[in-house]
Amino acid sequence: MSNSKRVTTTTTDRPRETGPWDSALAQLQKWDPEWAKTCLTMTTNPWTGGVLSRKFVELIGVNISASCTNLNPEGTRRYIRAALHEEATREEILRVLKMASILSIHSCALEGSFRLGGCMRPERNVTSKQH
Repeated sequence: MSNSKRVTTTTTDRPRETGPWDSALAQLQKWDPEWAKTCLTMTTNPWTGGVLSRKFVELIGVNISASCTNLNPEGTRRYIRAALHEEATREEILRVLKMASILSIHSCALEGSFRLGGCMRPERNVTSKQH
């Protein structure tokens, strides 16, 4: 990400890559500079807001990118590298990945129960009505 824009956080002086949306952000700056500024503020807030530690934000990113609703290998690798840079341990990253996999198992089990529940319901005879 050598051509990435960098944002300085409010809690540290270390830059934060704006990530894979750099080209989209550059286009937004051409089309609507005010909205691009707002978009940059919104998308970098977890890193610049100072509410959560950078390590924790990167670990959340690992979880979201690895979750069954996202399945973003490139993003997962990027967040893992950032978490390691923020001194996350192997055990912390592994725990977060395990949590993402549990979410996947839960989602499959939930969907399966919905589908089986629909198949197992007794059919109602809609043609015969009792008056």
